[in-house]
Amino acid sequence: DLGSLQDRTMVTGPGEALGTPSYMSPEQVLAEDVDPRTDMWGAGVLFYEMITGQRAFPRCEGGVQDTFTMVLEQEPMLATDRNPALPFGVNRLLARALQKEKEDRFATIAELREAIVALRPT
Repeated sequence: DLGSLQDRTMVTGPGEALGTPSYMSPEQVLAEDVDPRTDMWGAGVLFYEMITGQRAFPRCEGGVQDTFTMVLEQEPMLATDRNPALPFGVNRLLARALQKEKEDRFATIAELREAIVALRPT
């Protein structure tokens, strides 16, 4: 997530996660290996927030652990339910970007870009 871009003097140890809980991918929550598909999750979370005005995985009153559980086990509300003016295809795009298993997400930013371009009306 963008929070990881900041200069940090504290480094996490094994099994510890670093990031903003609402924006962390499942593999980050579980302190597993990350790769470019982790960035596809981040792009999906940001895109969701940009087009709906709300977080895909909002901060929970129960704290960080509840937010992590939401990221790991729940799907965000459909973007078109939050903003009915959106084309329905945006739900498919976000569903792929926010797959719990990183192997099921867009592999590259080029793939994600193609999916976004395909949403434009013809």
